[in-house]
Amino acid sequence: MVVGRKEGKFTYYRVRDEKIKSLLQMIDFILVDAEQQVACREKNEQLLPERSKVNVE
Repeated sequence: MVVGRKEGKFTYYRVRDEKIKSLLQMIDFILVDAEQQVACREKNEQLLPERSKVNVE
């Protein structure tokens, strides 16, 4: 899955399989989207008065 090459004291790694690279990029996109949704929810909760907050599970 991962290939490394040494250049002096450094080793550079890369993903060998393009399908794995695409999968990792999709996961990154999903996590960024989830992070934005959490931040938006936290911001909205700060704007709501205590008594109007609703418990969502």
